Amino acid sequence: ADGRYPPAGPFTLTVIPSGPAGSLGRVLALAPPGAIHCGVSVGTTCVATLPAGTTVVLRPDDWAIENNRFGGWTGCGSVGALFACTVTLTSDRTLTATFTP
Repeated sequence: ADGRYPPAGPFTLTVIPSGPAGSLGRVLALAPPGAIHCGVSVGTTCVATLPAGTTVVLRPDDWAIENNRFGGWTGCGSVGALFACTVTLTSDRTLTATFTP
């Protein structure tokens, strides 16, 4: 690609919720709705294949936030309120959500 054309896609988004033994929490998709629909929880990995240029917004579930069980993201383009992780798929991307016991 020489930069004049958008990448073709589709691309793979991998979401890995991780943490030490006993960690609890889930990742929810805010946009596009249902982008991650496999009930991602600690110890499981979710893979979604989405069109090039798709902007995905994920966040930890309310329980994890309210109980201070969310440690942070790696791989996000940006992180906003309520730990909302935004990434635009211009290539395959892997996001890691870290939870704590």
